[in-house]
Amino acid sequence: MDSAAWIGVAAACVGSAAVVLGWAKFVVEAPLRTKLASLELKLDTGEADRKTIAEELDREKAHSGELTAALSGLQQDFYSFKVGKPGIVLKTEIDADLVSAMDVIGVGEASILVPGPPAGSRTLVFLSIFGPAAPRLKKTRLPMDRGIAGRVFDTGTPNNTSNPRGDQSFFEGIDMKGGGQTRALLTVPIQLEGKTLGVLQFLNKPQGFTNEDETRSTEVARLVAPKIGRFLLDPENFESLGLAWKDDARIETIVFCDLTSSSSLLASMNAASAVDCFNEYLESHCDVAMRHGGTIDAYLGDGALFRFGRPRAAGLKSPSLRALEASLTMIESFEHLKESWLLAGLPVEPLHTRIGVATGPVYEAMMGHPQLQRVTVIGQTVNLAARLCESAPRDRSVLLVDGRTETDGLEVTVAMQPHTLDDGINAFDVHAV
Repeated sequence: MDSAAWIGVAAACVGSAAVVLGWAKFVVEAPLRTKLASLELKLDTGEADRKTIAEELDREKAHSGELTAALSGLQQDFYSFKVGKPGIVLKTEIDADLVSAMDVIGVGEASILVPGPPAGSRTLVFLSIFGPAAPRLKKTRLPMDRGIAGRVFDTGTPNNTSNPRGDQSFFEGIDMKGGGQTRALLTVPIQLEGKTLGVLQFLNKPQGFTNEDETRSTEVARLVAPKIGRFLLDPENFESLGLAWKDDARIETIVFCDLTSSSSLLASMNAASAVDCFNEYLESHCDVAMRHGGTIDAYLGDGALFRFGRPRAAGLKSPSLRALEASLTMIESFEHLKESWLLAGLPVEPLHTRIGVATGPVYEAMMGHPQLQRVTVIGQTVNLAARLCESAPRDRSVLLVDGRTETDGLEVTVAMQPHTLDDGINAFDVHAV
């Protein structure tokens, strides 16, 4: 069984135990590392033909990168499963079926495409994809009115061609984005109870695809159809794959903070001591945010992003009030922290904390590279909070608040000085008095 097949087997078991990941990673990567090291040694020592060895080394590195990407995707799938994403189990079973079919057909590139969200969309997305181009294509949307896949989906008629580029429906954009070249293509519809659910494609069999391959592909399509049908029943399954995200806006208060003149610490202290100061600063602000019912969304160098959403218990204050009281407490706590640093003789005189607060609609989305993705918030409210923080004066600790953030009901008395951003947006410089 080759490395891709091992990944397929591991994918099929992903819901069973976390140990599968470590086992698959060892089984796949250990021999690859050994082979790469051997080839590099031969190249360095001049053994055999240098051109031949260099070409083989390039091929193995490309193969290694492809498998590493697949393992990273598997790891992401596992963690998605752990937090309650049942569609991932179906998806990994479909992946395993496709890997097995690739072995039977004798190809290294294949995919399953289904109509992408939202419902009624005239685009196809990759539910499953394997091959050198997979990392670059897995989030791609294909228009149904352009491409052989879309035509097969619409007509329900298989297509087997050894010259796909000669077909007027061929979509060049997919090869351009994937960095490959489609030389032979077998596409069959995936149907269930008379309805087309998607298409199954196999690519680049060296000698082209036979009628027997087409028959086998149709059998594979029948095998995966029930699983794909169950997957498509729940639109949220696309979210677990990062192919969609809820566009329902929620009203939250967003808080950005950062430490000014932090580079001066790195210039005047050793790196370890400077990092200790950064961590003390972040810990102090995070403790305050959490005590006031906020959540830590992200660390941003020497700063952080906090979210204050709808309270989980009745009777709690609004997100705006909790965020403002937390921000004022952050400034007070920082001044005590800075005083302790000064007493210890640390060169922290130029340091201040800046905080920007904005309230409004935000959207939650899965962001980032497949190897390191996380759920975060995006939207104009987030951007405004970041801009308020960035535009705040650097010569003192300061809190800037947008005009939509509620201030009535604060337990502390504050003074609010108008502050206008460069583009005319109004905000307030808030001080506890």
